[in-house]
Amino acid sequence: MQRWIFSLLLLISSCTLHKKIQSGQHHQEAELALTQTVGYSSRELKKTPLLKFITEWYGTPYRYGHCEKKGIDCSCFCKILYESVFAQTLPRTVSEMHSASNKISLRKLRQGDLVFFNLNAKHPDHVGIYLKEGYFIHASSSKGVMVSSLKSEYYKKGFYSAGRFKSE
Repeated sequence: MQRWIFSLLLLISSCTLHKKIQSGQHHQEAELALTQTVGYSSRELKKTPLLKFITEWYGTPYRYGHCEKKGIDCSCFCKILYESVFAQTLPRTVSEMHSASNKISLRKLRQGDLVFFNLNAKHPDHVGIYLKEGYFIHASSSKGVMVSSLKSEYYKKGFYSAGRFKSE
């Protein structure tokens, strides 16, 4: 009996440790992506609410129609980010976000602007949030919350438009 209880406790503690290690790993991956790829300083990571939010959510798996840390889709990720970082409420879907934003050119993009893609349709079906230097954060269906480049062939080909959210 004692052996069974000990085994159960060991299993539970190892699961908790595994989650902590995974979380720490995603945190490190986020810091590398934001500093080495995008070009933010480590000081900016600690002080900028947007970058702190990204570091917390980086690596969260993609789940269509879901809106939580266990899984999130692209539009909900943008919605939660806007509410947490900018204190603004975005609509829930990509098409509603697209309709509610003022269209801008790629040259006028600034941090926090929305970038829309038509990857599998003739209308926007994916959204991310622009960071800087041609990079954006989004919930990718293949890798979860991650940083990608607008210059990559995949996103360059699928780019639909950019928009600045018009708060009420």
